[in-house]
Amino acid sequence: MLEIKRILERRFKGENQRSIASSLHLSRNIVSKVFKAADQTGLSWVQFQTMDDSSLDELLFPEKSMFLFSRSQILNMSIRNF
Repeated sequence: MLEIKRILERRFKGENQRSIASSLHLSRNIVSKVFKAADQTGLSWVQFQTMDDSSLDELLFPEKSMFLFSRSQILNMSIRNF
């Protein structure tokens, strides 16, 4: 989700979820999930701003990263055993 920083930046500027979703051509549900995940970290915009997209994605959505890692491990095991 490469739009995370753009969503958070617009939120910091005071835009609401509906406006952000519309301007970035995203669903309000996605924007809401980013807001909620960001709130749960307790970090500020300045802290988010210094992170790269990959680190930010892993921080806000660790379950997604764990799934990708597990899938990658499975693929590597399958290749080795082939």
